[in-house]
Amino acid sequence: MENGVGEIRVLEKLNKYEFAVSIRIMREGLNRNQWDYQNLEKYYLSFKGQPILCAFPDGRIGDGHTMEEKVDKNGEFYYSFIGADSEKIVGTISENAEDLSLVQEDGETWLVAKGRLFAFYAKELVDYIVEKGVMEVSAETEVYESHEEPGKEVFTEWRGLAVTILGSGVAPAIPGARIEKLAAIRDEFNTVLLKAASYIANEDDPDDDEEDEEEEKSDPEDDVDDEPNNEPQQNSTERNEKALEIFRKKQLAELAPRFEGYTVLSAGQDDDGIHVCLMSNAGETAVYTMAALEDLIDPKKIVNVGAQVTFAVNGWTQSVDLDAVTDDLTAKVVSANNELDSTKTALATAEQTITSMTDKEMKRRVSAAKAKALSTLEAFNANREQKVDAKVLTKINECIDNGDFSECENAEGEWVGEEEVCNQVLAACAKEVMEMDKANSAMKNSQFIWDGISKSNKAADGGVASLLESFDIH
Repeated sequence: MENGVGEIRVLEKLNKYEFAVSIRIMREGLNRNQWDYQNLEKYYLSFKGQPILCAFPDGRIGDGHTMEEKVDKNGEFYYSFIGADSEKIVGTISENAEDLSLVQEDGETWLVAKGRLFAFYAKELVDYIVEKGVMEVSAETEVYESHEEPGKEVFTEWRGLAVTILGSGVAPAIPGARIEKLAAIRDEFNTVLLKAASYIANEDDPDDDEEDEEEEKSDPEDDVDDEPNNEPQQNSTERNEKALEIFRKKQLAELAPRFEGYTVLSAGQDDDGIHVCLMSNAGETAVYTMAALEDLIDPKKIVNVGAQVTFAVNGWTQSVDLDAVTDDLTAKVVSANNELDSTKTALATAEQTITSMTDKEMKRRVSAAKAKALSTLEAFNANREQKVDAKVLTKINECIDNGDFSECENAEGEWVGEEEVCNQVLAACAKEVMEMDKANSAMKNSQFIWDGISKSNKAADGGVASLLESFDIH
């Protein structure tokens, strides 16, 4: 496989209707078409739940579509799309964010995703890929911001719309060139997803399979009818609404914690079970059916559906796909969440840096305070004959080690710990000097008393000389 080219591989058969696939969708940076996709980490989840397309013109897999009924060698009925001229939906990329990941390969960042091919909808395509093992793919994107650089076009803001399986010699789609066409097949995509969900739900019921086949044979165009019969659908909806016992607000609140990553919009119960309408955190609508309230929730059975919003004004109504309402909001939410994660990472890094700098500053302040204490004592003793002993710093240094001076700051937030240490040392030195002066004074008083006694003894000998000396007369 050519370096830098996306590819799809069939992994395993999930059931009689679906095959699991792995898709290398695209890589960040310059590709062989001189398109440079940037910010893959920011936008890669926009491919979540998007369709896998393929085309079959002139009977060649990898190039258009027309549908016809065929029977395989085992006598089983299936649809064939090897025919005319336009692309057909043949599968879907996983709706779960955990199934899309960024992988480093040879120094490049690739978007790799899990997905499903619909064997009931594209039997020949699946058979062909299984036989061949791998096929090239092209990422379909809508570009919001881009600019030209020498020899390439750089895309900085974009979103994923689909993945197209390429036939031999078919060039990848130009970014943004087929947005209207991809939007037009959205209804068909929703129909295919619902059909796949119904097949899987009935997989263990052979009677249902026979009924489905009879329905398909009686009207094989139902899956691709561009103009569906609104009247039967409306009647069916009315019957369902009458049969459902709609859950109250309190009951919905009790259900909500069981669907992690989703908001429970509504729920109702009939003979078939409890039907729950959901919206994912990414804005996608889905349904889930459970037999009873005590059932364990199986996330794999949550089925994405194409819900619609109905506008009713002055007697007329018009329905719009919910995707048209939420796509822009969803992209902004994804972008906001990515920016939030980036901001949290930057904040954590900044906090670590601040903590490290604070620790270093506190150690510096302790060293500076001790140096200031010693220099202050040396300056105090510089011009003194009787020096103050260095032991006067013992208690002060203990306080410095305890951080007593590390937090000393003025009104402007400036550290003034050195000044406080200087004042403490001078005060301690003054106290020591007072003690020394007191001791010196006591010593002098003792000497004066002794001298007086000596003089008194000299005058006591009774001589004239002694008498005159006692009066300091010489």
